[in-house]
Amino acid sequence: MAQLNEGKKVMYCVNIKYYGIVQGIGFRAHIKRKAMDYSLTGWVKNLPDGSVEAIFCGDERSIGIVINYSLRIPGSRIERYEKKAIAECDFYDFVIR
Repeated sequence: MAQLNEGKKVMYCVNIKYYGIVQGIGFRAHIKRKAMDYSLTGWVKNLPDGSVEAIFCGDERSIGIVINYSLRIPGSRIERYEKKAIAECDFYDFVIR
C-alpha cells in the first residue's frame, strides 16, 4: 500500500475494483458505512462494465478490515477483485460517486 507521512500519522491508500454481482444490491452503501465506521476517506462508484471501484485511504489495519468486510457484503458475489497501492490520499471524507 502507498504510504504518506502526515506528521506522525501514516496514511495508506489503495485502489480496488470488484467484479461479479456488485451493482443494484446496496454494495456501495455498505462500503461507505463501513469505511466511515473506520474513519477511512476516499470514494466508491459503479462502473459501466458492471464492476465497482473504490479508493480507501487511512491506516493499514482499518483498510484491511473494510476490504475483508466488502468481500462478504450480503447479496453480493465477488468473482474477483484487483487491489493496488496508490499515492492519492487527498480526501476529507468517504463518498459514493
